[in-house]
Amino acid sequence: MEKLKLGIVIPLKSKAISKCWKVTVNSLISTLRSVYAQDNDSFVVAVAGHEIPQEIEDLFPKLKVVKVDFLPPDRNAPDFNHNKLIQDKNLKIAFAMSALVNSGVTHWYALDSDDLLSRNFVSTVLNLVDDKSGAVIDGGYLLYHDVRRAIPCQEMSQLCGSTSVLCDELLDIPTKPTLESIGFIPWARYPHMQIRNFFEQEAAAPYIVIGAPILGYVLASGDNISDRWRDNWWKVAKAKIKPFIKGMKYSPSLLQSFSMNNLK
Repeated sequence: MEKLKLGIVIPLKSKAISKCWKVTVNSLISTLRSVYAQDNDSFVVAVAGHEIPQEIEDLFPKLKVVKVDFLPPDRNAPDFNHNKLIQDKNLKIAFAMSALVNSGVTHWYALDSDDLLSRNFVSTVLNLVDDKSGAVIDGGYLLYHDVRRAIPCQEMSQLCGSTSVLCDELLDIPTKPTLESIGFIPWARYPHMQIRNFFEQEAAAPYIVIGAPILGYVLASGDNISDRWRDNWWKVAKAKIKPFIKGMKYSPSLLQSFSMNNLK
């Protein structure tokens, strides 16, 4: 039987787009720490971005670094919109996949550069996706580092972009990704809230929904895309209050599971 291997691809936003580059870099370091703390080493990882600090390469020597040379989105351009950010992200995902295409990957996972994986993420996923077209990850936690609180969640795929696993056999990964060629990758055609439509309408095999709490969606980092939707004081206030009403304090076991013991 073929040994399953997870290809984890991480798109990194550009300095030109990041609200705070230091936050972006530190978030990526935390994400990669959670990846390399896995209890199953049947995975490979690539990060694609316009600028990838040497610090990242020094800390994670096994990491495949992919530096892209297409222009990043320009917030000051007259035609700038949210879709430009999505295109930038999808292109980087495709470049990262292309860099790992000969690594024996059987399943692919796109991970945002500020989300966290539990130590048993790879084990859980690979134990469940054999003979499947992929998986939707619904179990996890909303993580608020600023107040050290977590909200258990069973609808992660509606909130977080890092919530689907795709079987390699279903994909046509371009050697030289372009906006036209990456359409063969489902992540470029379906938003994360609708990835079930790909599995149900296009995939030839069943998929699985994972409810185990294996994913951490980090909020209130100061550089979340979701911040743009909070455009008045009431929305901001509700976001601040939510972790205290619905959440729980970070426990030692949660900190350990998601490699958060280095939180400052």
